[in-house]
Amino acid sequence: PHGLYVAVEGNRSRRLYHGTIKDGKCKWELINETVPQLSGDYEVHPLVYDSKRDRLLLLCGQGQVYHPRQRGAQVTIFAYPLKTGKWEELKTSGYAELSREAVYIPKHDTLMLLGDRKLLVMDCETNQWRVIDTQMPAKGYGWDAAMVYDPVHDVAVALVPPKFSAHMRVFLFRYD
Repeated sequence: PHGLYVAVEGNRSRRLYHGTIKDGKCKWELINETVPQLSGDYEVHPLVYDSKRDRLLLLCGQGQVYHPRQRGAQVTIFAYPLKTGKWEELKTSGYAELSREAVYIPKHDTLMLLGDRKLLVMDCETNQWRVIDTQMPAKGYGWDAAMVYDPVHDVAVALVPPKFSAHMRVFLFRYD
C-alpha cells in the first residue's frame, strides 16, 4: 500500500529505497542509509511487508545457504516500522533456515520461508519458527527457486526447477 521498497547492500553501503509509480514510471527515493549489517550470502536477504504492523521485515543470516545441516546456521530478522523509520532486531525462537524466498501471509499473521525441501513458518505475534509437516517437491531449490503470495486465492506460489537453470515447476501451498 505504500509503494515499493528495496534494501541494497553495495560497496560499504547499505541503503533502503522507496519507489512510487505514477504515469507508468517508477521514482526512487533513498529513505534510510542505516540498513543493518547483512550477514550471509548477499543474494539471501528477502524483504517483505508485514501489513498488520505496517513494517518491513528484512531477513539475513549466517551459515551456508540451503544447507541447514551446517552447524551455526541462523536467521536474523530486522523490523523497520514505517512510522518510526528505525531498524530493530527481532528476537525469535525455533529452527529456521536461510532462504531467498519469503512471503507474509496476512490472514494468519505468518511469515513463510521456502527452505531446503521444507516449508518454515514464523508466527509474527510470538516470533516463533516452526517446520511445517508437508510434502515438498523433490530436487531443485537453490538459486532458481521463487515464491510469492497470492492473496486472492490465499496460496503461496512456489516455482521450483528440478535442477539449475531448468524449466520451472509450479507448486501451491495453502497455510491454515
